Amino acid sequence: MDKLSFFLATSSVLVLLGVGMQLWFAAGLFVLATSIFIAVGAFTSSYVSVVLGWPLPIAAIVALVATAALALCLVPLLFRLTGIYLAMASLAASEIIRLVAINLEWLTGGADGRIVPRAISAQQAMLVAAGALALSWWLQRSTRGERLELLRHDRRVAVSLALPVRRWESSFFVAGALVTASAGV
Repeated sequence: MDKLSFFLATSSVLVLLGVGMQLWFAAGLFVLATSIFIAVGAFTSSYVSVVLGWPLPIAAIVALVATAALALCLVPLLFRLTGIYLAMASLAASEIIRLVAINLEWLTGGADGRIVPRAISAQQAMLVAAGALALSWWLQRSTRGERLELLRHDRRVAVSLALPVRRWESSFFVAGALVTASAGV
């Protein structure tokens, strides 16, 4: 792989991580759990594609479904908290997942990791990153984005207007998790 391809692929991964975090921050969620979702995306897709021998598009779908399931399991646990407490709890959850990943050697390769052949090109990674940027831009410019701005700035007003605050927070948490996991795939 030449230097330009490496730079473009790495930049695409960083863009996906940034867009995932931006989706969380747009909803007023101070979440520091990017390592959870990039690890689940990477380990699941590598296991399904390398060990099970499934093609990469199927492995990517399986990884995103596993990430969505984990994110939905974390919602009731993490969303009892707000602000810095949510950030600390999400950081603690990512540390727990890291320790579990190190001890599941059959899935992750343990502390040494798993060697995975490069499956996508830099152009494909850039296309996924561009799609994530377009999704983020569209969400912020839509009426949902205006409501999210209200939610981020004054949650009490959003609740008093009978807006589905918990559902929006949960949906943006899962959306951010999926974008972040796609960086791992």
